[in-house]
Amino acid sequence: AVVSTQSTGVTLLNIITAVLSAFLDNVTTILLISPVTITLCQVMHLDPTKVLLSLVMFSNIGGAATGIGDPPNVLIINAGYVKDSLGPSPHLLPLFLQSPHPL
Repeated sequence: AVVSTQSTGVTLLNIITAVLSAFLDNVTTILLISPVTITLCQVMHLDPTKVLLSLVMFSNIGGAATGIGDPPNVLIINAGYVKDSLGPSPHLLPLFLQSPHPL
């Protein structure tokens, strides 16, 4: 039951990070989520390094999923190379669903 709670908590943090990173810069998202993550890892007796690394990966995926989450995507969208409002997100959904889990 403890491992399930830890996995659920880390998965929830990863999803929150990806969603925030889709609308904020990746570094800003990590700076906002890191103190919460380190505190939760101390409470759950987890190594915060592995969890923070997974948050960085999910932040990169979330930032690349929209046209505003990543500076290169803003340039690509503004240049007119991608016409739909979703940007590259339909192509990145399988990658997001298959991302590695830290535990």
